[in-house]
Amino acid sequence: MNKFKLMSKNLILKIPFILGILVLTFCAGDFEPVDKISKEMMEEMAAMSSSSAYLYSSGEGASSFSVGGISSSNEEVSSSGISEISSSSYGDSVASSSSEEEQSGGSVGLVVLSSSSIEPSQSSSSVVVSSSSATQSSSCSSVASPPSSSSVATSSSSVALTCTGLSSTGYATRQIAQPTLTCGNGETATAISWLGTAINWNSPAVNTYNITARATCGATANLTASCGTLVVSALPTLSCTGMAAKGYAGLQITQPTLSCSSGAISNSAFTGAPAWSSPAKGTYTVGATADCGNATNIVGSCGTLSVVDQPTLICTMPSSVFEGVAMAQPTVTCSDGATPTSKSWDGYVPTWSNPALGNYFVTAKANCGAGVISANCGDLEVKEAKLTCETVPSSGMAGASIATPALTCNNGASASSASWTNAPTWSNPIAGTYTNISVTATCGTATNLSANCSGSLKILGKCGIRTEAFDVDLYECGTGTQSNWIYLKGGITDNRDGKEYKAVLIGTQTWMAENLNYAEIGSKCGNYGSWHTDENTVICDTYGRLYNWAVAMGLPTTNPNCNSSFCSDQVQSNHRGICPEGWHIPSFAEWETLNVQSQGVTRLKATGGWNKDTGYKPGTDDFGFSAMPGGSGSVGGSLNFNNLGSSGNWWSSTEIDNYSNLARDRVMRYNEEHFLGGNAAKERLYSVRCLLDN
Repeated sequence: MNKFKLMSKNLILKIPFILGILVLTFCAGDFEPVDKISKEMMEEMAAMSSSSAYLYSSGEGASSFSVGGISSSNEEVSSSGISEISSSSYGDSVASSSSEEEQSGGSVGLVVLSSSSIEPSQSSSSVVVSSSSATQSSSCSSVASPPSSSSVATSSSSVALTCTGLSSTGYATRQIAQPTLTCGNGETATAISWLGTAINWNSPAVNTYNITARATCGATANLTASCGTLVVSALPTLSCTGMAAKGYAGLQITQPTLSCSSGAISNSAFTGAPAWSSPAKGTYTVGATADCGNATNIVGSCGTLSVVDQPTLICTMPSSVFEGVAMAQPTVTCSDGATPTSKSWDGYVPTWSNPALGNYFVTAKANCGAGVISANCGDLEVKEAKLTCETVPSSGMAGASIATPALTCNNGASASSASWTNAPTWSNPIAGTYTNISVTATCGTATNLSANCSGSLKILGKCGIRTEAFDVDLYECGTGTQSNWIYLKGGITDNRDGKEYKAVLIGTQTWMAENLNYAEIGSKCGNYGSWHTDENTVICDTYGRLYNWAVAMGLPTTNPNCNSSFCSDQVQSNHRGICPEGWHIPSFAEWETLNVQSQGVTRLKATGGWNKDTGYKPGTDDFGFSAMPGGSGSVGGSLNFNNLGSSGNWWSSTEIDNYSNLARDRVMRYNEEHFLGGNAAKERLYSVRCLLDN
């Protein structure tokens, strides 16, 4: 408190200083330190008045203080340059510095504001103090001062600072020598700092630096001098190219090429490299160093070099091939994985593109990087080419394309130019049976190779618009208006009486094309013109005979009488009954199959022989079934025939469950387009149509 005895409460209260706003800041670090004034001392002074007091110093490390409520960022402030503060020196608002302050080059001021409401600046970006040194420059460009005509006093001494020896260029990460600072007063520059963009002299970054130095020369601080511009560029790189990844022991290896990204290359050398003229076996991690312009000792990497023993040649060739097909040349490899060059063949060598029959011995020659070396490929046998024909298809349909039997060449080629013998025209075959089929073909360059095809081919016939395919050895097409009919060749001859019948194929079934006319005991040939008479052979020749169910089935009529008893245990599959050998009485299910395959009775009815009474529905006879209306007969104490020409009735081999006297039948009427019937008394007399056994 003794140093500030002039700062009495009365003096401060007498200052008639009225100011609305005062902004007072300074640049921290621009001034030399002074003796310290405690923050508590400043607060005690401020407590004497409602005014605001500001203490500022030009010494290094000084801070702004707010006395009267605003705290300084430092606990103490330098006060070494202050001997007294007098209101008479600067009027009512500014205190002057003592001679000690002038000598130190700094200044301390106390500003008192009469208004306690003024908020002082808490920033250090503006400076209100100027140095006493004439040559000193401050980094603060603006001054804010009280509205008084007086200003802070500065030192009148003048010392020059010069900066020399700054290099104009440098390289990133490479140390750059700091420039030399010289004090005009002969002192040694101290407290040196560098202004502008920060630079790390030991490991500078790429940039352009405008270097300004700041230093203290003896008692004069904060002197600055411009050193000039320094351009720091990226360090040049050293490239190493063209080094082989592999070399051979004892064989010269070409050195890789070194180049700088900038500047001329000089003083180059390799590190970790083998003796290039005669390298030893091993793995080398090769690097390089060189000067690139004025950048010295630049390091580059060339990569890894593997020096191995000189390789051997390996040749691989199949032991046999077939004539007529180009073969691949033997595979030649180097033991070290290198690609062989300058390949050639020696010995007894075949024509690779078309090897002929024979035995060969082949030697390969090639360069694996260490000169031409040789290897034996071995013996080669060229075998005879052969053609094989697979089994021919067993069947086909006339007019429908048939796939040819597969042909195989044992030399791997595809068979071509095939010529067939005893074969049909595959794209449009004619019905018939084909055996002993053979073929001649070409396999690659091997020609006129032949082969026999096993098996026989049966081309099934087809008649007109019919879709059924049939064995032409068994069936044939009708002619003229019957060209769509498929006849059983030779028809049927009943060996019992020599009678002949026509038969036709309908779908999968072969039916008699006429009603049976076999004179079995119990059968009748009705005389429709004479009541109770029979054996009208003229009618039977046209419509066939009539049979009760037991007679038609060839079953007994006594003990038991199958017309009144169940005899299903005596009915066999394909039950022959009174049909010729190889034929049978159709079951009800087989009649239904006929119905489905013919698509209705209209296509089964004969075009003649039917009454054309009112409601007549003519038949088209599309299949040659030629259904004729033989009528029916009954024995009700007397023989009675009826419905000749208007109704056709046929037995099936199927009995009716629960009714021993009934069997299933099929009925066609002159005025109906669908089958009728279903059940009939077994004793009735019906027609019989026989069906070929499966």
